[in-house]
Amino acid sequence: MTGDLVVTRIEAVNRKKSKIWIDEEYAFFLYEPEMIRYRIAEGTVLAPETLQEIRQECVLRHAVEKAMSLLKVMDRTENEMWDRLHREGFPDDACAYALAYVMSYGYVDDASYADRYVYSHMDRESVRTLRQKLLQKGIAPELIEQAIEENAPDEEQLLRRLIEKKTHGEIPQDPKEKQKLIRFLLSRGFSYASVGKALDESAWEESI
Repeated sequence: MTGDLVVTRIEAVNRKKSKIWIDEEYAFFLYEPEMIRYRIAEGTVLAPETLQEIRQECVLRHAVEKAMSLLKVMDRTENEMWDRLHREGFPDDACAYALAYVMSYGYVDDASYADRYVYSHMDRESVRTLRQKLLQKGIAPELIEQAIEENAPDEEQLLRRLIEKKTHGEIPQDPKEKQKLIRFLLSRGFSYASVGKALDESAWEESI
């Protein structure tokens, strides 16, 4: 980076912080005390070393702090963490820095996340649904398959376990109640064929 850079735009986010544009490009946000400390205003000229200091002392630090606070609320995948930090207004380099930081301590680990997710949801969702939801969270397909292989029971076993839990061991004989049960199972991602086999194919045909 050579030459001084100019603050060309400032946009208040709220009373505490503002977004900063440098040379017409969005750079980062700063809190009011930091704005005062570095005398940031439209037209302010920043030396490269000053900009670097701002990034190190303010932007990157805030990104790590935000990542840690997000993890106090709930576990997140790499993709979810990146997206959330980006939505908060952190530039790409700050998102990458914060993500690398939390990953280095094992606070964000997609393989472990997939294991926990499959284990905690396998009693109420099909393997297909588990796979789709984890893909939506940005987890790599190979990590998903590994988690399913190591944690999820056989699909037929999983379906029968869910039926047992839902019906307390008594399959409803009333057609409307049976249809309601079938719709519930389908909503969990199980196929028509799998549900039909589990409930008894003849009863299945009568209730759809």
